[in-house]
Amino acid sequence: LHSSNQVGFQLGRKTTQALVSVVDRISRAFEKGEVTICVLLDFQKAFDLTYGSM
Repeated sequence: LHSSNQVGFQLGRKTTQALVSVVDRISRAFEKGEVTICVLLDFQKAFDLTYGSM
């Protein structure tokens, strides 16, 4: 079960698609005069902390 917006680890979906989607959303918000905040997180070694049985 995962979001339809997920691109990582999905066959045929690339991170460049995610970037294009974010830029598109920001552009549309800018055209409407809306305030846009983008928070980007990089969880280094996040998968090293998960249980091996998952």
